[in-house]
Amino acid sequence: MVGAEVVEVETPDEARAKISGRTAMIYVMSGPQAEKDVLNIPALIAIAKEKGVPILVDAAAEEPLNPNPHLSRGATWSVIPAANACAGRSRRAFSG
Repeated sequence: MVGAEVVEVETPDEARAKISGRTAMIYVMSGPQAEKDVLNIPALIAIAKEKGVPILVDAAAEEPLNPNPHLSRGATWSVIPAANACAGRSRRAFSG
């Protein structure tokens, strides 16, 4: 990563303190634990909005739901693999 620095935080206060004018975005990997932690996805989305920083939720391990729950809660981006999003159609299109 050229010029980028990954900063890991564990609490909402620590996240607020580490965000600066140089912060390009907040990245969080979704999953069951990401919903239970003190610094959970809704908390991170709120902090991102408060600080004016975009947030990307990596939802690669999730089912592709419509509407996307992370975007519905205010995330800037939510990423799922294209194979997950198209799996149902692909299987039907190429079966028997």
